[in-house]
Amino acid sequence: MLAQRHGLQADPRVFVYAAGGYYYPGKGLEALRAEMRSYVDRGYTVVKMKIGGASIAEDAERIEAVLAEIGSQAQLAVDANGRFDLETAIAYAKMLRDYPLFWYEEAGDPLDYALQAALAQFYPGPMATGENLFSHQDARNLLRYGGMRPDRDWLQFDCALSYGLCEYQRTLAVIRAAGWSPRRCIPHAIRCR
Repeated sequence: MLAQRHGLQADPRVFVYAAGGYYYPGKGLEALRAEMRSYVDRGYTVVKMKIGGASIAEDAERIEAVLAEIGSQAQLAVDANGRFDLETAIAYAKMLRDYPLFWYEEAGDPLDYALQAALAQFYPGPMATGENLFSHQDARNLLRYGGMRPDRDWLQFDCALSYGLCEYQRTLAVIRAAGWSPRRCIPHAIRCR
């Protein structure tokens, strides 16, 4: 509808992934593996799990279990939900860089651009952030000061959560002006059932 309204051709391909891997009392590695397997069995090629709710050693074990389960059928992304301070974010980055992850998401506070920029020095793999940024000014500041890399990182500005469609269009203009492809922007909160 939006493409038609603006005289554009809509892209028939949309990237989606399955998010889960939450921490629940009594949920062990077998349940985590079964959950991730269920997403792959439904055709998802990228699955995402939470990190930071256990020790770094336990999270490494969880990651290894999921990677063993999904094999080459899918890629794994991890999400810290903005819970880390700089020291913890870097400790995780050093652990995570040994795994073939699709991305390391939302390590610290979404407005802590210095943390995000420092993290890029320790984590060479793809990072994702921006789900809690709602204006084109926030997007511009993330791209100016957050160390985000247009060749590998992902932006998660969300059209449904931004300050309206007009503001989201301004955000897309900002990312284009900064040399980013809109294909690197994955709206975060769209839920399908």
